[in-house]
Amino acid sequence: MVTGSGLTIDTSSTYIVTVGAGGVGVSANLASSGSNSSFSSLSNVAIGGGYGASWNLTPALNGGSGGSGGGAGPTDTVGSSGTPGSGTAGQGYAGGSSYGGPASGFSGGGGGAGQAGFSAAAGTVGNGGNGAVSSISGTATYYAGGGGGATAFTGTVQGVGGLGGGGNGSNTTTGGSGTINLGGGGGAGGYNGTIRSGGNGGRYRDWE
Repeated sequence: MVTGSGLTIDTSSTYIVTVGAGGVGVSANLASSGSNSSFSSLSNVAIGGGYGASWNLTPALNGGSGGSGGGAGPTDTVGSSGTPGSGTAGQGYAGGSSYGGPASGFSGGGGGAGQAGFSAAAGTVGNGGNGAVSSISGTATYYAGGGGGATAFTGTVQGVGGLGGGGNGSNTTTGGSGTINLGGGGGAGGYNGTIRSGGNGGRYRDWE
């Protein structure tokens, strides 16, 4: 997420605004990262959020880096974790580490624009990091929250998305998608007899 001020707009000129699409959630392995956003000829490009990684027998899968980083994936080894995706300075924070275990494990949450994703622990799924506050709409609002992690273990609370439209993790339905116009990351999908897809990321306005 990129914010700024002091830009003079010439009403007689044409400006090209590119609003990147959110990443697409999948049911296994690696999802896709979000696309970049830009405003005309300004050099500051808002980098799309990184993808979250799923459980994998071996090796551990790493979260994708981007404006904010995706959560890491666990393996069959207890306590294992891939490397969380890193964020971009001034735009967002890293994702959280996972916690491995046989046939499941617990995934880390995605990073938000204002806070890193929370790491998982034994019996605990990582929540998404909170987004950052902007008043582009005239009201102070959180944008670009990270998506929550998930696990296959029943009875375990799934990860909660961060403030700013982050989707919640789920193992009974598809992970919650990020909220449109808030730019939140999608929540992870777990397993409960069926492999659940992660939610899609929500696109948003990056410039104020």
